[in-house]
Amino acid sequence: MNTPQYFNPYYAVQPRNAQMDQINIHQRIINIEKQLDMLIKMVDYNNQMLRYMQQNNINTNAGGGGAIIVRM
Repeated sequence: MNTPQYFNPYYAVQPRNAQMDQINIHQRIINIEKQLDMLIKMVDYNNQMLRYMQQNNINTNAGGGGAIIVRM
């Protein structure tokens, strides 16, 4: 029984060197991991700054009943 052959353009443009593809994918994964590590550090630093700002804000009552935020 013959099955029809279909042309798939994805396979037509693929490089022939599978080892280079593997190395390229591995390098991309390493790059993404480094970027993710940097993003995690930046989020952590941002959270520390927000906590610092919250701890250094003093709320006092103003004469009109509103709150004044004084930063030290």
